[in-house]
Amino acid sequence: GGVWSPIFDASRTELKKGEYYWPVAVTDKELLAVRAREGETPAPQPRPLCVPVQLVAPVLHGDTPNGKTEEQIMRSHIALLEDTMNGATDTSVLRAQGRTDRLLLSLFQSACAYERQARALDICSLLHLEKSLKIAVMIADKQQLTDLADRVQEMQEERAAEAEVVAENMEVETMVPTSRTVKEPDEENTMFADMDRASSKKRKQSSSRSMALMESKPKRRAMEVGGTQLPSSHPIFPDEKGSANGTKDSP
Repeated sequence: GGVWSPIFDASRTELKKGEYYWPVAVTDKELLAVRAREGETPAPQPRPLCVPVQLVAPVLHGDTPNGKTEEQIMRSHIALLEDTMNGATDTSVLRAQGRTDRLLLSLFQSACAYERQARALDICSLLHLEKSLKIAVMIADKQQLTDLADRVQEMQEERAAEAEVVAENMEVETMVPTSRTVKEPDEENTMFADMDRASSKKRKQSSSRSMALMESKPKRRAMEVGGTQLPSSHPIFPDEKGSANGTKDSP
């Protein structure tokens, strides 16, 4: 959940009475727009002329030096947030933080000159870099604001301790071994594997039933003739050396 921040005030531009800006594009410094009269819409053909208009955020006392600096800080802070959200490189983010801190230190120096220590401390809370906090301590010492310098020094130490804790947590996370991820087969291979397992299971069950039936059958089964069961020694059963009638085979 973000918030909307105004970055352009058309009343502070050189618009004539009865004119307005039709926005076309916007950068971190300028608004590209078409100047049109009220009640009219710029025609797409022929292509109208776009004019660059400097972005000016609405701030109190925007005409004073400090007001202009605050306006630049506001736009720089919004651009920094946009770069961070869009996944900008660490180098570009550090440069943007440095530009913003330079503007903040200018306000901090002005607040120290007028001995507005509460405002100076609020400005220090907006600084991004540790180097900027060290410079703020030097500025406060130069202005002989010992209490302010001590408060800024405490703020610097607290941030350094927080950064150290974050670094330790990152080291612990890198030392913990990650579990091996098993590559899941796709749907088609899974279906064929299930079919192969089912077919193999059916073949094993069929083979087991056949073996059980073969083991349950006797080597010689008695034959029934006229409803009477004949013993296995009856002449109708051939023996190993004789024929069906019980006689030996002639040579």
